[in-house]
Formats: sequence, structure tokens, C-alpha cells
Amino acid sequence: MAANQILPQESQAQRIGQRADKCFGANRPDAWRVHSLEGTDDAGLDFQVQIVDDSRYSAVFRVQLKGTESPTLSTAGDFYSISLERSTLNYYAKVTEPILLVLCDLSDKLAATKNCPCFFVWIHDELKRHRAAGKDTSGSDSLVVRVPVANKLDETLDLLPTLESKIRLHKTAAALDAMVEERLPSAAPDERITLLENLATGLSRYDSTLLTVVAAPITSPWPEAPKGTFAGKLTEVDRLLQTGFANKARPILDTLRPELEQATTHEQAEYWFCIGRVVAWSGDNASAARHYDQACSLTSNLPRYVTAWAETQLSLLYDPDGGNDLAVIKSRLTSDEPDVKTALARILAAEGDSASAIGVLASLDRALALPTLGIIASMQGRHDDTIALCDEGLARADLPHRHQQLLYLLRARAKFAISMPEDVRNAGDYFIAAWSGPAKLDGPLLRSAWNDIVHTVALMREAGWPSNVEFIADIWGATALMLGRADEAFAFAKEAATTRPHIESVQRTLELLAVNIEDYDSALAANECQPKSAEQEFRKIGILHQAKSHIKCLEAVEAGVDRLSQEHQLYPVSVALGVLSADRLLLSDRAEVLAKRLQAQPEWEDHYAVLKFFRAAGTNVLGREAALQVLLDDFRRLKGPKAVALQLFYVLDASDAKQAADCIEVAECIRKFQQLGLDGEFSWRKRMSRCKTGARCYPWPTVQFLNMTMLAASTPFGRSR
Repeated sequence: MAANQILPQESQAQRIGQRADKCFGANRPDAWRVHSLEGTDDAGLDFQVQIVDDSRYSAVFRVQLKGTESPTLSTAGDFYSISLERSTLNYYAKVTEPILLVLCDLSDKLAATKNCPCFFVWIHDELKRHRAAGKDTSGSDSLVVRVPVANKLDETLDLLPTLESKIRLHKTAAALDAMVEERLPSAAPDERITLLENLATGLSRYDSTLLTVVAAPITSPWPEAPKGTFAGKLTEVDRLLQTGFANKARPILDTLRPELEQATTHEQAEYWFCIGRVVAWSGDNASAARHYDQACSLTSNLPRYVTAWAETQLSLLYDPDGGNDLAVIKSRLTSDEPDVKTALARILAAEGDSASAIGVLASLDRALALPTLGIIASMQGRHDDTIALCDEGLARADLPHRHQQLLYLLRARAKFAISMPEDVRNAGDYFIAAWSGPAKLDGPLLRSAWNDIVHTVALMREAGWPSNVEFIADIWGATALMLGRADEAFAFAKEAATTRPHIESVQRTLELLAVNIEDYDSALAANECQPKSAEQEFRKIGILHQAKSHIKCLEAVEAGVDRLSQEHQLYPVSVALGVLSADRLLLSDRAEVLAKRLQAQPEWEDHYAVLKFFRAAGTNVLGREAALQVLLDDFRRLKGPKAVALQLFYVLDASDAKQAADCIEVAECIRKFQQLGLDGEFSWRKRMSRCKTGARCYPWPTVQFLNMTMLAASTPFGRSR
């Protein structure tokens, strides 16, 4: 070929591009005002189109034009497939204006180009389809776009309604941003965008009902799921559990079980969370932990669920004797959410790593950290620090009720501990003392502790008696007895015990209060709810005797006389009660067998001395003075044992000149080991007037057996939480 014949050549792509331009120009509507973007910086976009409606420019969009002489049509013939570079699609995703992909089918070689058909699809609709299928995150270099055959572009096409809808969506997004800016004026633009992105992600996890409720006219301060829906029933269950009606919540959950598979992921998680809360009410923490774990698995450890799981696991794994390795719990507490961090701090403290626990709390707002700081101080026995932290927290006006409840509880326990003498405070898990309290008791501080106990109980009652009631129950009962408040404490204690029948400390408190007010049926019911133990059986014997169930009392003593520990302080008292019940039943042989057992042990001589007094006074009223003198002789011979001194306190008559000196002697002895009255005063005149008016003087069983209670000496959170 001659040199002058060498000329620029048109490529196939250029030829097809020219045909596509001609085809597009021939088929587009007359209302479109098309401006070529060739030569501009709009990579991947060919035209900008403005739509004129009634002589007004009403909308604008971009066009990406593709032409093909060998199109790929689906088997069903309902859409064309065209491959686009991922980089191009990534760019399209960043463009806010609508983008129309137009495909010109130039495959009919016999047809004039202007008569070839054109089809279209909105690029952002295809991007949405790829996101839904998970293909937007695949590693391929290209993605296939589908162009529906039904979307034919011709002169009659009206895209204005579609574009107006897209404009409305854009305006809505702008309105949401303006709303966030108004509600959170301190938020920077990037922060507002992040919040709106999270809002979209969060709403997608809920049932569509939530969107309907939020969009409806406002009828309440917060969105509420409609009654009868799955979410609405879960809301009702939550309300019932917050007010202590687990028995009413379970039937509702049972009705939801068949619908669970059709529920959203979040609804399923909330269902299992509520099931866990229900079984936790009955004390089945192992099952509760499993259900909380199901909720965590469905939501990638949502803070509400993972903190409940962590607290329950702690109650299952914690060893009060130390050596706790709680790594399995810590491994899941990785969120920066405040509730998760406070849970992590409690786990670290339970492991004995208080320094790390305090370090975690240092990153939180002081108000959020105070309750857990109080728990740590309580666990370490730093009672003054506990009170100071609680005072600081309770002084805050915006304190949530659950934190208020916890801080009152911690402060009550700290004050109670300080009010006790050092020997009682360090006595271990419990210390047996008289109802009037040990010697050297700080009465004013105990009354201050009572005020905090009353606040705690009121808040717990309002919350439906949560599980933390076990941490107030022991000092609630003990303080009520020492301050003479058993009558006013009994009704709420019975309500708590009915709601939480599996919590031993609550049943123990109810038993003590019931005995004090002589409601022996309630006392026996509470006793039966407690785990079987020697002490539980000993106390049951005392209640049966006081209830005048003498045959049951005697049978219980005889059944346990060789089985129960003779080292227990209540063993000799129980044997003596068996003797007295046998005497009431005129079963002298059985009474003597038990009496000889008591008499045979020198260390039980004080109890035997008191038994002798009651047996003598009971069989011969005229011989009461002689029996009392024998008891006084035994008191002096045995060097003032507590068992005898307490009984003499109730039987001596301070108005009798002969017995007045004996009263003073006994009083001085009692002051060595316990309080004589609420304010440390020994008022013989009151006792004398009670006897003169015919009021009942307490018999030996009440003084020696039921005039004992367990006073907690250790902090609650060091034991099980």
C-alpha cells in the first residue's frame, strides 16, 4: 500500500459507540435536554440529561451509554446482562445524582440503527441488588448488571415521577441530617453522618413494625410496639419481669415459641433473653446463662445480653475462697460500652485484680463508675470508703433507680458492719447473737443503717424484688430484730420471700421475723424453703415447740439426736426442747432418755441447769421460788454462763427487794456479751409492769433458742457476685 494510503482507522468500539449514540438520540423522549460529557472529568458518564416539563427544567440525571452487537440475553429472555468494571461501579456508588444505564441492542444487522431498541436500568438499583446478595464485598474485578427487557426506552418514556421520588429521598436524608444537627448541635458533620449510618444499620435489625410506629403520629414519649405483635408481646414480658411477675411472663413467652423462626434476629435474641430472666427468677442460673448465651450469639454480644450472661456466669464460677480464673468471661467483654466495662471491672475485682478493675472504671464517666467502685470497696471490707462513694453517688440528682438501689444497699451493709463490734465483724460468714445485738453495739449507726435498708427495700419492692434482695436480706432481718422493727418489716419480707422462694437468705429473714411476731405457720413455711442442713433442722425444732406442735417437735428431735452434729451450738437446746415437748405430752420415758443425754455432757451443764428449772417450775408452780434459787446457784457455780443469764433476765422480778441485787448481778453479766435494750438501757421497771399486768413472760425455749439470729459479717459481693 502506498504511503499516502495509510490513514487513521476506526475501531470496532468506536463504530459501535457511534451507532449507540445515534440509536439513543433517535429513541429518547423529546423532553430530554441532553448534554454530552465527552471530554469532561466525569469518568464513566456519557451524558447529563435535564427533563423539561411544561417549559420548566424539573429534574436532572446522568447517563452511561452502552451499545452491543452481540448482547447476552437471559434464558427466559427477560433481561440483558452486561459486565462493568468494579472500579466503575465503586465510582457510581459515590455519585449522589441518579445514573441511568442505557443499553442499545444493535444486533439486528438488517435494521436501521435508529430503529434498534434501547433499554435502561437505574445503576443504584443494581448496586442495591448486589449489596443484598453480598456481592458488593466479593473479590471479583467486575460485576454483572441486569437490564430488564421490560424497561424499554422510547419517545413515550416518562421518568419524571421516578426522579421526583429520588429527589424526595435525597431531601429526606437532608432533613434527617438537619434534625440530628438540631438535636445534637455539638456534633460535627462527620459525627452526624456516622450516627445516621448507624441509625440505618440499627433499624434494619428490627421488625418493620418499628418503622410504622416511628412514622405514625406521636402518642407516647417513646415508640411502642403494637399490642399483639411479636415485639409487642416481648415488651409486655419485659414489663412483667421488671415488676416481679415472672409467673405471668412465662405463658406469654410460650405463645411466642411457634412464631420464633419467623421473627427477626433481634426479636429472637430478646425472646431468649427473656426466657433466661424467667428461669433466673426460680434460681436456675445455669439455664439462664445458656439462654443469655443464645441471645449473645444472635447479636454478636449485644451489651444488654452479654452483661447479663457475664453476671450469671460469675455467680456460677465464683469461689469465695479465692483462686478465681474468669478468663472465659473476660474474653467476651470487649466492647467499649459503659455497661460492658463496668461488668469487666466486676469480673477483674472478683479475680482479686482490683487495680485493673479501677483502671477500667477510670475511662468511664464518674457517675457510671461509682456503683462498681462501691462494690469493689465493699468486697475489700473498706467500709468507710464504701460509705463515702455511696454518699457521692446518692448526692447526684440524675442517678438511675438501679444505681440508687445498689448504693443504698452498699451503704447499709457498710454502716451495719461498722456498727458491729470488731469480733462480730470478723466472725466469718455469720455470727450467732441475741436479738438485742452484741455488746458494744453502735446503736445510732445501726439506726442509720436501718434507714438505708428501708430505702433499699422500697426500691427493690418497686422493681419486683430483683435477685440483689439476697444481699440485703440478712442485715434486714437482723437489724429489724435488734431495733424492735420486726412488725413493720414482716409484711415486705413475706412478699419478697413469696416472689423469690429460692433465695435462702430471704427465707431465713422471713423465718426470724415470723418467729418474733409469733406467726409460726409462716416461719415453718420459710424454714421448709431453705436447703436442708443441721441448723435448718434445729431451727425447725424450735419453731415446732413454740407452735405447740409437741408431737412433731419430739419426733424431729428423736429423728436427729444421733444424726445431727453435737458440736453445733443449737444441739443441746434442741434436745432440751424435745424433753419439754415430751413432758407436755406426758411421755416421761421418752423425756428421760433425752434428758440423760443432755446431762451426760459436762459442756452442756448450763443448758441442763435451765432445763431443770423449767421442768421443776412446770410441774410444781408452788415450787417455782425454790427452782429459781437452784438456777441462781447454778448461775454462780458455773460462773455466769450466757444460757442461764439470759433466762434469769426474764424470770427475775426487779420489784422484789430480795431479787433486786440478783437482777443487778445478772445485768452486769449480760452486758459482757450483748445489748440489754435498744439504747443500752436496762429497764427493770418495764418488765415488772408487764408481769403485774399479766403480760406473758418469755419461756425458756424462746429466750434460749429463738433469741438467736445470724448476723452477716462478710460483704455480699465478695461471696457470689
